[in-house]
Order: sequence, then C-alpha cells, then structure tokens
Amino acid sequence: MNQTKILFTIFLLLFSSCLSSYNSVKEFVMELDGKNVYRFTLQNKSGAKLILTNYGATITELWMPDKKGNFDNVVLGFTDVTKYRDTTYLNENLYLGATIGRYANRIKDANFVLDKQRYALTKNAGLNHTHGGKKGFDKSVWDWALDEQNNKVEFKYKSGHLEEGYPGNVDVAVHFKLTDDNQVEIEYFASTDQRTHLNLTNHSYFNLNSSNHLSITKHFLELNCDRYLPVDRTLVPLGEINEVNDTPFDFREIKEIGAEINLDHQQLKLARGYDHCWVKNDVDQGTFSKIGTLIETMSGRKMDILTTEPSLQFYSGNFLKGNMGDQDRLFDFRSGLCLETGHFPDSPNQSHFPSTILNSDDRFYSKTVYQFSVIQNGVN
Repeated sequence: MNQTKILFTIFLLLFSSCLSSYNSVKEFVMELDGKNVYRFTLQNKSGAKLILTNYGATITELWMPDKKGNFDNVVLGFTDVTKYRDTTYLNENLYLGATIGRYANRIKDANFVLDKQRYALTKNAGLNHTHGGKKGFDKSVWDWALDEQNNKVEFKYKSGHLEEGYPGNVDVAVHFKLTDDNQVEIEYFASTDQRTHLNLTNHSYFNLNSSNHLSITKHFLELNCDRYLPVDRTLVPLGEINEVNDTPFDFREIKEIGAEINLDHQQLKLARGYDHCWVKNDVDQGTFSKIGTLIETMSGRKMDILTTEPSLQFYSGNFLKGNMGDQDRLFDFRSGLCLETGHFPDSPNQSHFPSTILNSDDRFYSKTVYQFSVIQNGVN
C-alpha cells in the first residue's frame, strides 16, 4: 500500500510538471503611491526570460539566446526597479521599456479639438505634448494579475477624466506573454465613458548584441513600408505621407542601419538620425501582419515585429548620451533602438491620418508580437 502511494505521488508530480513548461516568479520591490511595486519574471522551457514591473507596465529585461545558445539581455533597462523612480534619472526620461499612454508619440502644440471642444494637454516637449505627458502611464503603478499557467502578466490601469488633459475615464489593460517559441506577445485593451483619443505602445530599446556594447548602427533592419512621415524641427509630422523611394528611409530591402544614417539629408539632420514613423503597407486592412525585421549578425539574433497597428516609429537612440546606465552598462549614443508599433503621431490634429478616436461604445484592442529566432550566417 505504501509503495502504491509512493508511485501515485510520483505520478502526480510528473503529471503536474508536464502541465506547464513555465516558471513565473513575483518579487516585492517597494511601496509607491499607496500601492506595492513588484518585479515579475517569466521564463520558458528554453531558458528565455521576460522581466517586468507594474511600475509603468514596464519591460525591464529580456533574455534571449544567440546562435551559440548563450543568453543575453537584449533591451535597455534597470535591474534595480527603484532606479525608475530615482530623482537622479527623472530629468532624463527615456521611457525605458514602458507602456506609453494615453497617447504615444507627439501631439503638436499640446492640444486638439474633439466634438467642437478644445482640450489643452500637458506640454512636456517644448510646446508639444509627447508620450502621455509629465505623468503618463509610464509613471503610474498598475494593478496586476500573474497567470502562471500561460506565462503571462496582466496589468490594469484606470486613467481619470482630464488626466494630463485628456477627456473621459479610460480603463486600460496590457497583457505580456512569453511563449515557448520565444515570442513576446503584447495585447492592449481599453474602454472609455466619453469620446477620447488613445494611442498605446511599448517603448523598449533593443540591442541584440548588448554584451559586446555593439552600436545599433551595426544592426540590419527591414521594414514592410513604402511610405513614411517627414517631420518638422520639433519632430512632429508635417502632415505629408511620402514615398521612401530614393531616400535613406527605404528599408524595404534589409540593410545596415548605419549605411545612410549620417547622410546629408534634411530629415536625418532634424532628428539627429532616424526618429520617424513608417506606414505599414496593409494599413487599410488593419490585419495582424509583419511590419519589420531586425537582425544582428555577430550574435545571429533575429527579431520579427508583427502588429495589428498601422505604423511603426523607428528611433535610433539619437538622444542617448551615456550619463545613465545599469551596473557596468551605460546607455550610450545609439546603444539601443526603439521599434514602437502604434498609430501616427499627431493624428488628433491630422484628419487624413488613421483615426485614434475611441468611442464610449467601442472596445480598443491591438496586438504586437516580437518573435525571436537565430540565424547562423548573414541576414538570411
């Protein structure tokens, strides 16, 4: 009888271990604004890890294998979560890995008109508004739920009426999932009690070979985009939607990011490199499809970006300047790049851009996936 119980216990242990190949961990970090801040670690069966915090619904680390099977953190961020609130860093808001809202990117002159009423937003980028204002979603403590069975963390936040100037009470949820095939899935959900504008994204800075402090100019990029949005000197779109033909903005065939980044081109000079929005080729369909691919050949890491969103903001880390960092790793000039899926910047003031209006009877949903894999040689 004892032997039967032992065998049955062993069977249960083996069975339960097969139910999930995941390993999810939650750690307390600090208390802030009356809420607890945690760090969450999601690990899959291959050893890849996604580390997040409910402060700003932020990706702090992302560990992926190279072509030799060695793991490295491929995003810029702080291992010490308290640094996201350290006053020595607040004047250099880089939005490292954070969820951005209510509106990702720039809104000209920090205002828009909706239903014949003008709304004044917080000015936090000169005369403009960017990334949700002075206290956007990136500086808020989110509620959370850890779904260990699906290796997922779900964050929730309620944005109040006129927060940073935006109308309506908005309920937002962002789900982060790490799959066994090394996909990072991000799903966004939202609803409102009043018509408002909404544009959500994740602001991770990627470097697929950060252990060697490789500049992102050595990465290769391909974008499934025939058009891009030129900007003014404050980096707000002019309203034009231009073809990429015969410009440094043509990434339709994969090329090294540094190949043309320093050319004598007005748009590159205005942004000190790339900091522009590219338009997805199937923008009108609203389908979930691939918008781009990033490759670093020394490590062999490859990252495909798939999204339901109509565009991607490619920022080449032009304003990183090495005065911030984590442990022995400084965030130097062009040491990380952002590939932010979302709607166009300044859409509330550009009627010919895809609308970002969320109605009170609508449910907002979007999905972005960063799919990691490895290649052995070249960029194929």
